[in-house]
Amino acid sequence: MKTFFYRVLVLVITAMSSASVLPAQSDRAEPPVLFRTLALGESIDGVFYEVRPGKAVALSAARGGFSAAYESPEGGRVQIYREVPPIPPETKPRRVPVAEAQLGKGGPWLLMLVTSPDSRSGEPKRIQAVAVDDSWDVHPVKTIRVINYLRWRARAAVKIGGSAVEVPAGQSQIFSYPGESEESWVQVAVLEDEGWVMRASEPKATFAKTRSTLILSHVPPTREEPTPRGVVISSLIEIAPKPPAGPVTVAQSGRR
Repeated sequence: MKTFFYRVLVLVITAMSSASVLPAQSDRAEPPVLFRTLALGESIDGVFYEVRPGKAVALSAARGGFSAAYESPEGGRVQIYREVPPIPPETKPRRVPVAEAQLGKGGPWLLMLVTSPDSRSGEPKRIQAVAVDDSWDVHPVKTIRVINYLRWRARAAVKIGGSAVEVPAGQSQIFSYPGESEESWVQVAVLEDEGWVMRASEPKATFAKTRSTLILSHVPPTREEPTPRGVVISSLIEIAPKPPAGPVTVAQSGRR
């Protein structure tokens, strides 16, 4: 009898524990649109957005890699804000909007964030936000997304294999891997006062079953060279996700 009651107690506790980790049911009419973040300049943290009224989510973006997936608000409008100390007699922190992005349906999306150089001293830094479709249909396997994050809104001409395309400042362009080789030569020219000048030329890995993201940026300034014109090509490589498993057919044999 004791053994029976012990087993029942274990089953009840197990059921309660399982119920506690189940995700809350959403009242949204459609599945949420997901997005990731990527910082094109310095890393960004200490900002928030509301995924639904009254539900704030801390948002961050790093330069060295993509973030985990975030759920977008219903309607896809992501309004990012910082919290600043209240002004007496207020007691709650004030919300100061710093960026906004409108995501479309489908996705997932990539939200590229960069601290605005026009931010005023003493005020919360504003953020420029650009959203691009991050799905594997738009940016598929064996393709490279090139993002132009050069200073002075410089125009860049990018050549990968036999394809040469101008990438406007703050925008991106998708190229196909030029062949079956495990690396592709990437060349970048920048439009300067004297015309187009080659500023970078180097190989980048292009492995099978992957896609790549290349970020073009100027060499960081130094005291000796405050406005360098050299270009750095940063590379992020992603392995293609495994396709979902299909139905399993089990062969059965019967006796005659």
